[in-house]
Parts: sequence; C-alpha cells; structure tokens
Amino acid sequence: MIVVNVESGWQIMYQSAHALLAGRLATELCQLPKAPFWPETLAAIVDHDDHKESFGKNLYLTDLGAPKDFTQVRFTARERFEEVQRRIEHGFRKHRWMGLLAARHAEELYRDQKVSKKLADLLLAERKRRTVLLQEMKSTEKALETAYAVLQWCDRTSLMLCQDEIPAMHRRIEIASLDDDQRYELWRREDETIAVDPWPFRADQFEVQSEVRTLSQLTFSSDRELERCLKNCAVTVRSWTFQKSGR
Repeated sequence: MIVVNVESGWQIMYQSAHALLAGRLATELCQLPKAPFWPETLAAIVDHDDHKESFGKNLYLTDLGAPKDFTQVRFTARERFEEVQRRIEHGFRKHRWMGLLAARHAEELYRDQKVSKKLADLLLAERKRRTVLLQEMKSTEKALETAYAVLQWCDRTSLMLCQDEIPAMHRRIEIASLDDDQRYELWRREDETIAVDPWPFRADQFEVQSEVRTLSQLTFSSDRELERCLKNCAVTVRSWTFQKSGR
C-alpha cells in the first residue's frame, strides 16, 4: 500500500493501482509503441506491483496499529524470496517477455542489497535464462533494457504522483532516465498542472487518474480490520493534468 497522512486521516492507494497509473502514463509516451513487444511491455508495467502478500499476517500495520506505507513493510527472507518468485512466474505464464521484465525489475530492486542465498540463486538463474530466451525470441539485451527503462520511468513518475513527492514552490525533481541518456525533470506549476522537461509525450496535454481510499480511523487492531475498512470505505479519484510548457 501507498499510505499518505492527510488531515482527515489516511489516504491509501493499493500498489496495483499505482502500477495501473504507470501503465496509463506509458500509453502517452511517444517512444513506447516503437519498443519491441509493445503490448507485452505495457502489460508488464501494469502488472509490476501485483502479487503482494495478502492481509492477515499484520504485515501492514505499525506497532501502534497505523497503516504501513510499502516502504516500511519488512518481510522475512522466505517471504521476500516467495514474492519475487511468484511475480516472475506469473509474468512468464502470460508471456516470456513479461517474465524477463519481471526478473529484470527484481534484479534492479535488489542490486545493492544483501539478500538470502535462495534469492541470490534465483536472480542468477534468471540472468542465465535471460540469455537463452532472448536468443530464442530473436531479441537482444539492448531491446530488453530499452523496455525496462520505460517501465522504470513510468514507475518512478507514478510513485511521485501517488506519494505526493512533487516539491513545493515549483521546484523540479529528477525522474529516472529513459533509454536516451536525457535528464528528465518534473515539477508542478502555479495552476497545479504537471510539467516534464524534455516533454516525452505524444499529446500536449492529457489527464491521468487513480482511485484512492481515505480512512478517518487512525489505528487498527489487525490487518483483517484494516482490510475490512478499506473494502467498505468510499473510493475517490485523484487526477493530475500534464501540460507541455509554452502553452
């Protein structure tokens, strides 16, 4: 979950909703339809934050009973391995390209982290499988990296929106680079529209939306209680308008 503390309580967005927003941003990019396996790349972006641990283990509450943002959640080595394995296997069930992107994303997430031997072995096995599959699919490592750069860029941009990370006072924040070595920056204008420089989108202006849930209850006795409240609370829509500079 992405958890933001607001005046009325907690504003909560499921990570799968954030991934859907990333996919929506991807459809606006100029270059994505030119990427290899474009439908599969888009599906991988939309899928990339699915298959999380279910409620019930009190993973999603702090010691004081408040909802945990995903950055605060701590898994055991076994839970982490099982989640990564689950996401990779789910990708491969849909398409080999999606499985490759899921494995590439896991590799990036844990590149500089100390992980269990099982997870390290899994990531090593996936790197070996990648070489074989890319040959079978008549594709290349460069093509995969191009697609993965788009996934990263959309993931990062979506997270900035969902986590309210855009700085105040029209200050700029850097987004992950696309596969073009350019520095992309994002900021919010006085009229609340979102600017990106250089502009990577097809349209000069467009709107994206995501569903959020707001809870006025501040603490919960268990994951199950939190889950029930999230199922029963009202759903609202957040929207962001992107607009090219110079309009």
